[in-house]
Amino acid sequence: MLSRLLAHLSRPVCLLLTTTILLVGCSSEDKPPAASITTDTEATEAAVTPTFDDEPIQLIPQSSTAISPAHTLADPFPIVLIKTNKGDIKLKLNGEKSPRTVENFMQNYVDRGFYSDTIFHYVAKDFMITGGGYNQAGEYQEPMTPIRNESNNGLLNKRGTIAMMRHPDYVDSASSQFFINLVDNASLDYVASEDETNNTSGYCVFGEVIEGMDVVDAIGNVPVSDNNQNLPSTPVEAVIVTSVEQVK
Repeated sequence: MLSRLLAHLSRPVCLLLTTTILLVGCSSEDKPPAASITTDTEATEAAVTPTFDDEPIQLIPQSSTAISPAHTLADPFPIVLIKTNKGDIKLKLNGEKSPRTVENFMQNYVDRGFYSDTIFHYVAKDFMITGGGYNQAGEYQEPMTPIRNESNNGLLNKRGTIAMMRHPDYVDSASSQFFINLVDNASLDYVASEDETNNTSGYCVFGEVIEGMDVVDAIGNVPVSDNNQNLPSTPVEAVIVTSVEQVK
């Protein structure tokens, strides 16, 4: 049940299994949702063990003219402020434990203003609130190339932590979408394989709420609706992210 739910949350995506995985937004009208894709063992292995360059792979959406940022992380513990129409949420990110994830979040999305005027599109009481993928009209926002999963970093999906959303069947598929845990969600933590060589599970935690947990809880308690086929459990009254900015 949880796997199907998380698959639904990460849609719509198109999966291209070559030496790497590219995830790009696509209309659910002409592409099957991620949750409906079935793979055999060989395809799944290819999906969870793609080849990555040493530098993060950047994919600029066709609608963007922005230049890919340099491969740098000046401050491993940036403080980020998420401003919403329900109040402010302040986060401390952990680039020491999750360097690629924090770099991706900051340079590909926060610094570009990607999250401005997006919404928390999935809210589940006593579970999580999820944002970073859709605008106020419910339209999918095309992200950059996905990154390697860093869930094996020792950080757990405890209440108040922020983690990356990804497709449950493809370990290295996180891009722009994130969630904040409303409770301790141990089922989302990394579990080592028998030989401890493969990072094949878990949702990467890369920071925590340091102020505004009351706002997070308030968002987690808003009325939701399943009327939108593509976005289940969506707030009836939009929870808008007006901006996400680094403040320290």
